[in-house]
Amino acid sequence: MIISTIESLSNDILIELFRYFHTSDLFQLFYNLNHRFNAIIQSHSNLYLTLSKTTAIPNYSPFIRSLTIVDDLELNLNEFPNLSRLILHHPSSSFLQHLENSFLPRLEYLAIPNILFGMSSLFSQIFSPRYPQLKICHLFGFETIETIRTYAQNVCLRRLTIGLIDFHVYKLILSSCPNLYSFDLQIFQSYLKLVEIYSHRNLKRLNLVCEITDWRYNDQLLDCFLNCVPNLEYLTVSRTISRVQLVEFIPDYDWFASIVALRTVYLRYLTVCLNFESNDLICFEIRRELRRYFLNSHQNRYQIRLTIK
Repeated sequence: MIISTIESLSNDILIELFRYFHTSDLFQLFYNLNHRFNAIIQSHSNLYLTLSKTTAIPNYSPFIRSLTIVDDLELNLNEFPNLSRLILHHPSSSFLQHLENSFLPRLEYLAIPNILFGMSSLFSQIFSPRYPQLKICHLFGFETIETIRTYAQNVCLRRLTIGLIDFHVYKLILSSCPNLYSFDLQIFQSYLKLVEIYSHRNLKRLNLVCEITDWRYNDQLLDCFLNCVPNLEYLTVSRTISRVQLVEFIPDYDWFASIVALRTVYLRYLTVCLNFESNDLICFEIRRELRRYFLNSHQNRYQIRLTIK
């Protein structure tokens, strides 16, 4: 059988073929040729668009599934009703306010790689009916989130990355996201005596970053955070270390092995990242000693890794 026109191809072949076209080219070349092509293109799951100040909003915006905004751009997101993936680079405060008031019923992925301020108010919207299908959220902010104004359960959210939070907000997030699987955060100083423990059974991956150099206080925080996630399987802990600690503290330190043994019965992988306060080079002998202390403390009860920067 000789196929003479592209219209003779089956729907499955056309769908696979259209994956190789940029969204703008796809609409320019094939849209409005006939109802069949229109239906195939509109149902395509890989329709993406990158917008900047020099880019005009196309007339096919209602069909876009993935949107990336690379400039401080003013935009009405209601023009993208089928949006499932949204990435914002350097959004303005006014745009963040607009995002808070936008209803994105199909949004599954939200990432803001670099946001300085305005994250606290935006963060509250994650736990609201505005994003009912949100599964993955990455908010790489520098602002401390000390409270969540309003929150409700988000049963869809599976992966969350945020900035500085304390134990109170940590508990609120866990209670609001019963199906959360992976959580990356930076620890903010907490008043530990004023809190109660909440147990989350579905969290498997936890990445904790703490720049507080008081490791004993760090261990108290770590104990509380781990006590909430008894079924954890993957744990990463990033800490800041000073040269004083190498001599006065590290030789007698158990590298929170007792806490991990008590709180994480199902742990399979532990990664610890050490960041020295100064830019001084750490000699090979010191690195070797640190690794020896670390390995001896955890005794191969799970797969372990130590990185030193």
